[in-house]
Amino acid sequence: MGSDKRRIAKNSIYLYMRMTLMMGVSLYTSRVILENLGIEDFGIFSVVGGLAVLFSFFNNALNGSTQRFLTVSIGKNDMIETKNVFSMSMNCHMIISFVILIFAETIGLWFLNTQLNIPAAKMHAANWVYQLALLSCVLGILNVPYTGSIIAYEKMSYFAWSSVISAMLKLGVAWLLVVTDSERLIFYAAFLAVVAIIKFVIDRIYCRIRFSTCRYNFQWNGDLFKEMVSFTGWNILKMGAVMGVSQGNNMLINIYGGTVASAAMGIANQVNGNVYGFMQNVQTAFNPQITKAITCNEKEDYQSLIRMCAKVSSYLLFFLAVPLILEMNIILKLWLKDVPVNTGTLCMFSIVSVYLDSLIGPLSTAVMAHGAIQRYQIVTSVLWIISIPVAWLYLQIGMPFEYILVSKVIAQIIILGYSLYFLKKNIVFEVVSFIRNECFTTLVVLVSSLWISYLIISNFHYSVLGNLILSVVSSWAVLIFIILAIGLTYKERLAVKNLLFKKVIAWKKL
Repeated sequence: MGSDKRRIAKNSIYLYMRMTLMMGVSLYTSRVILENLGIEDFGIFSVVGGLAVLFSFFNNALNGSTQRFLTVSIGKNDMIETKNVFSMSMNCHMIISFVILIFAETIGLWFLNTQLNIPAAKMHAANWVYQLALLSCVLGILNVPYTGSIIAYEKMSYFAWSSVISAMLKLGVAWLLVVTDSERLIFYAAFLAVVAIIKFVIDRIYCRIRFSTCRYNFQWNGDLFKEMVSFTGWNILKMGAVMGVSQGNNMLINIYGGTVASAAMGIANQVNGNVYGFMQNVQTAFNPQITKAITCNEKEDYQSLIRMCAKVSSYLLFFLAVPLILEMNIILKLWLKDVPVNTGTLCMFSIVSVYLDSLIGPLSTAVMAHGAIQRYQIVTSVLWIISIPVAWLYLQIGMPFEYILVSKVIAQIIILGYSLYFLKKNIVFEVVSFIRNECFTTLVVLVSSLWISYLIISNFHYSVLGNLILSVVSSWAVLIFIILAIGLTYKERLAVKNLLFKKVIAWKKL
């Protein structure tokens, strides 16, 4: 697996750079949008655009399913099977797009116009935003077989650059809001739809040129369709529950707190999406190798990859999370200037949620690769859904809005435990070792880093920018020290030492 690990490292670097650039662009874009739209319109866009995206949970479900089947067929080196999987996945995505349009134009429109807390003067714009967001959603679904192929073939350099270009286009759209005098909300949603169209066309052209298997030919393989639909159906159940919780929380906040509270949740979701994407990009580089190792029943390799994925993605996440948590209020003021109430607390809970996802992610990938996912998806979906009535109860009894995310975090902790139990029952997996070396150790590293970094920065008082720089530098130094001291096993420290030694030798030769 040496060459595979080198590929993982190279792809991780591509995706790490991708997310770093995208995060900077996305965070700045959010600031420009908030300034140009205003808090009320930003809150409307967050809740209405989110309602349209609610129907795209099929997208994520099909994405995971498509990547899984393509990765397995590529691992078998079977070009004919890969072509069949691609064409059948296109068939599935077209069917799903049609189903989404039916539900979105009936139930979705009814909910938008009768249940959401939107000022009457803004309903016209809200309906336009909804339709344009729906168009972007459908294009994203139809693009899944192409992005799935790119990831399955591990062409992360293109995946990274195409995503960065897409983010830059969205920033350009935000800047263009300045030149419009009215209907800025509709203008913004329209140009986001144009960006979705551009990305769909470019990805399609790249895949058709780069991969001979990515050429759609209408065919109907009943057995393959049944297998994909069965697998995808259970994925849809899980992703529907996850998306339902996310959008359900947005709607609860809107109903109980209005558009200003929705704006705070919208900003927290922006932070969550960027931090989650930062973590997920690292795991994306591992996922094809985990799937191939489990498919080939290489027990030692897949266990090593799962543990490495969880630990590496957690530690890289901490380099972003620790400074954010320590200086959340300052960062929000520098970023947004006009910060809605409760935004900082919601953002912190969102970061905790992403940390738990960094541990659950590789376990979920292993379950998907195993294939027998029915029971796993049912149980985890139920656990997700239960968090919505729990959040509603919190609001009913007058608890603060942040308790909505507390119920989500509790659900994730339970799902983490169940994922470990499921893997132990179905494949060879060392659960105790994972809890000790990945769950417990990473948690100790996080808490220790926060505590020591706080003690350091609390003794210094400079300007706002000076304190922020001090927080970043000191927290990174503390993280490096703690990770090397207690965050790695002996073999992992030895591997890091050998890697650094090789880099020094290579540098001296230059």
